[in-house]
Parts: sequence; C-alpha cells; structure tokens
Amino acid sequence: MRINRMQYIVEYFGKDVPKKLATMDLNLVYVSKKQKYAIVYCDVSKGEKELLKQLQNVKGFKSVKESLFYDENVNI
Repeated sequence: MRINRMQYIVEYFGKDVPKKLATMDLNLVYVSKKQKYAIVYCDVSKGEKELLKQLQNVKGFKSVKESLFYDENVNI
C-alpha cells in the first residue's frame, strides 16, 4: 500500500511547537533549534489546512509551508 505524503516546513518562535509536533499524527523528521523550524511529513489527504488548524492555537507557532525540495518521484 502506497501512502502519499508531503513535506512541510513549520516555522516557530517558541519552545512549545516542537513538543506539540512530536505528539501529533505525523512524522517529525528534523528540528532546528537555532533557526527555529521543523520539517515534517504529513499525509496529502490531511493537507496543509489540517496541519495549520491543529497548530494555530499553539503558543509560538509562526507558519506552515510546503517544502520546495520535496520530490514526488521519490515518495516512499
């Protein structure tokens, strides 16, 4: 079974966002504490809107955007 996923970059400015991302139903791949961003993989069916909806009320959340380096041909 193939799962379609998309890579997103989550920008933040507080300590609560990476903790919240770790508890959510997605794959947290990388967290940069110095540059304050995280890279996550999420199902395409959930999409960016669902991720934004869940993080909107978290203190320190800044933005969510699709990664420009994501290649759909390499989707595992």
